[in-house]
Amino acid sequence: MTYVGLPLLAQIAGVSNRAIEKVISRSDNASQATWRGAALVIRTVRGRGGRGGLQYQVRVDSLPS
Repeated sequence: MTYVGLPLLAQIAGVSNRAIEKVISRSDNASQATWRGAALVIRTVRGRGGRGGLQYQVRVDSLPS
């Protein structure tokens, strides 16, 4: 499965990074959130930045068209 980071997703969708982060942070389930009618599949990975070095990534095939 292919995943993309939130900054790239925000750029492709034409919205701010904060808008995408809000969607994910407001979800009840840390591995799923709903955005524009699509159930996003989310994972966390270790990397630079973020809280404690954790970053969110969204599975490409769960994105709305």
